Amino acid sequence: MLRMSFLEHLQELRMRIIRALWGVAAAFAVSLTFSNELWHFVSQPAVQALKTLGYPQTLKQITPMESFNVIWFKLPVLCAIFLGSPWVLYQVWAFIAPGSTARSGAGRYRLCSPPPACSFRAASSPTSWPFAMASRSC
Repeated sequence: MLRMSFLEHLQELRMRIIRALWGVAAAFAVSLTFSNELWHFVSQPAVQALKTLGYPQTLKQITPMESFNVIWFKLPVLCAIFLGSPWVLYQVWAFIAPGSTARSGAGRYRLCSPPPACSFRAASSPTSWPFAMASRSC
């Protein structure tokens, strides 16, 4: 078994954090490319609710920069975190897994490894969307 010094552990942690950030940055670039489509997808429930209530079907902005901040920054960042989370989870696990040997007792928590955890997240995403939209009733 390879033993690492404290500074080697810090170097490995730094490398994993940088890789995770690069993955989120790549997901941000993809999300930024499709930000108009993402905005239409996210705003569709509000437009439908306004149509049902008989109001004009346009969403208003309060400040001049609000639409820019939401469409071109906040929504792509949120999607990048969502899309990049399996990669970030893998980087976290790649840092932790070498230290979780059977001898230490930490190896029994294999349910938190990337394949089961990513499949749990992927399965919970479509099922939680209707509940999130229903709980946001004004």
